[in-house]
Amino acid sequence: MKLLTAKLLALFAETGNQRHLDDPLVITKFVTSCGTLTWYVTEYNPETDVFYGCIVFNAPLWEHFMFKEENMGLLGSLVGPDNSFEPMLASELNLL
Repeated sequence: MKLLTAKLLALFAETGNQRHLDDPLVITKFVTSCGTLTWYVTEYNPETDVFYGCIVFNAPLWEHFMFKEENMGLLGSLVGPDNSFEPMLASELNLL
């Protein structure tokens, strides 16, 4: 499953590193098919394939993460993009 579209890659390149911001723009959202985990992504480095954003399970955690195809089903469900998600500030999602 393709996680990033050309539009998302362009938006990540345009926004760059946002960790210095008090209220970063969340560019995309990934979810598990069973709904147990959500990743709100603010940054992506295409050279290392590493994302940065807020991972929500029991409580929000801001961290670096990556998705490897061989690990995509470890939680018993697949990770995929929320295609209805529109970029918005982290504060609008109560992630701060």
